[in-house]
Amino acid sequence: MLIKTITAFDPAFGQPIDMDLSPDGEWLGIFRVNGTLTIRSRDQFFTIPHPVRFPIIRRLDNRRILLADARAARDAMNAWILDDTGKELVSFHAGDAISDVLARDGRIVFTYFDEGILGRNALGQDAITVFDANGKYVGGYRSKLKDRAVPIHDCYAACWDGKDQIAFSAYNEFSLVRLNISTFEQIVFPTPIRLHGSSAISTSGPTASFYSPYDEENELFSWDISNRNGGISDLGQCNGRLRGLEGGRFILIDPISFTIVSANTIIKAGNES
Repeated sequence: MLIKTITAFDPAFGQPIDMDLSPDGEWLGIFRVNGTLTIRSRDQFFTIPHPVRFPIIRRLDNRRILLADARAARDAMNAWILDDTGKELVSFHAGDAISDVLARDGRIVFTYFDEGILGRNALGQDAITVFDANGKYVGGYRSKLKDRAVPIHDCYAACWDGKDQIAFSAYNEFSLVRLNISTFEQIVFPTPIRLHGSSAISTSGPTASFYSPYDEENELFSWDISNRNGGISDLGQCNGRLRGLEGGRFILIDPISFTIVSANTIIKAGNES
């Protein structure tokens, strides 16, 4: 059974564009109201200090926020580290065609979609890049692993998989990869065909959850990673665009709220203000 924990917003906030959730459950979001983008949390509110076309927001730690624009012209700055008042601390180029961002504990991980990976931007060509908390490039997946890297033409399904590790499943091989972002050591697990093409993943120890594979759209599955050809459980259906969090959880954003999806019961929260 799926747990759907729903948090509704005050309509005056505007439309939620992107959201993040800290390990202790505190939310952070970008909202659009009357054409203006603002960053909000329970305790914060300020206008975004840069023109951003395709905004992504992540909480880097308790006092810093990462803001990124998914598209960048050449080497233009498209990632900014802000303090909790909106003051810019660092700006840097994070590559073009960013698909997802994972940020916490002094590490920022960018994944890229096909226009970046197959394009001319060096960062995008790495498929996955790692930066430190000051926006300094640490390394890229393809650059570090060379011929040991799995084939990647699009990387849209990724999540944290422990303190120094991420997990991802990339088009077009769709193996589950557990990658240490400090050492760039990896473990590759071939996945059952039924799970291929999933748009989001989340891991929890020996189990991985996959959302909306090619042949079973909007279905959420759990998989025993040790079972190459089986071990799949159908958890139910969830309509919308999910993004994987750590611990078998996903986040779903709609026009008036966000939902945390995991496997249990349904809990509905009151309005935020």
